[in-house]
Amino acid sequence: MSKAGIVEKDNKTDKAADQQLVRLTYSQKVILACVVVLTAIIFLWSVRSILQPFVWAVVVAYVLSPLVDWLSWKARLSRIWVVAALYVVVLGLVAWALYSLVPALFSELRDLRENYPQFIESLQNILAAQPLAFVGITLDLTILDDALNEAARQLPSTAFHAVTQAVEIFGKGFLFLVATFYLLHDGARIINGIIRLVPESYQPETRRLILRVNNVLGSYIRGQIFLVVLMSTVTWVVVGGILHLRFALLVSLMTGVLELFPLVGPVAAGAVAVSIGLFQINDFGWPSWVFALVLAGVYTVLRYSEDYLVIPNVIGRVVELHPLMIIFALVCGAVLGGVLGMLIAVPMAAVVKVIGRYIHAKLTY
Repeated sequence: MSKAGIVEKDNKTDKAADQQLVRLTYSQKVILACVVVLTAIIFLWSVRSILQPFVWAVVVAYVLSPLVDWLSWKARLSRIWVVAALYVVVLGLVAWALYSLVPALFSELRDLRENYPQFIESLQNILAAQPLAFVGITLDLTILDDALNEAARQLPSTAFHAVTQAVEIFGKGFLFLVATFYLLHDGARIINGIIRLVPESYQPETRRLILRVNNVLGSYIRGQIFLVVLMSTVTWVVVGGILHLRFALLVSLMTGVLELFPLVGPVAAGAVAVSIGLFQINDFGWPSWVFALVLAGVYTVLRYSEDYLVIPNVIGRVVELHPLMIIFALVCGAVLGGVLGMLIAVPMAAVVKVIGRYIHAKLTY
């Protein structure tokens, strides 16, 4: 029998089997759906330790998918060839960036490690010479002193631990590349397959809901990546090129990455830069506290420029979340998933809000 005949026979068999299925009542369908969703949640939670490369694959697919669509339409090429060419270009750019930046970054990390004990000693001397007091009560610095000493002792072991994880990182990187490739190539097919699982009468609504979620996630992710690149570049130019802050490359990269954590990230980045400035002999002959104040002013200006100029025009108000809700989402993400949980907390909260609006509209219709 030919292959076409076998396929036709299988299709007829599947249709006949579908017609023999027992029809469920509405309540049975609801119970079955709840059981399936609950089982999926429990399964994902049990394997959450291996989800990280797949989450990053979804993020990158959201960023690159519009570009793949445009190139496929413009060049009139199959999507698989566009994705393959894009992989070659992106991986080449990443390799070039690593070749250009990694030596300087490792040099700064080595310098930081060599000067870390002196930094700790200077901070301890300042704290010992000028006791801190709050509302008339002198603060006991023993705990802080012990914490600083422990941090200094843990630095070499932390670096060694990072080296031992190289194999795990390589494996996750491979999974990330494979998952991203398939999401870019088959993303639309996967979404259509999910929609086909919904009863036919609900498919148009489901498609519109997925489109809304896609718009929110896509806008947020692309906007955040733009902010990371922008803030890293601007910070490196200002604090490195103009103010000549030590470890400028490391500080600027950290500033960009911390943009992924709304509200708390920029504050933490500014605090690190100011702390380094306090213990650096600057090129302008300023007292250390003046240099630290200048750095604080720079980060304040960057923060307000980002809030009032960049974010409204680049990201807009796609998430439409109150700052208190953002803080709550970040705390929940940190408790449930650590750093990765914090990274996805805000976009997930925005998705929950979109779905909540849909459910509210259905209940009040």
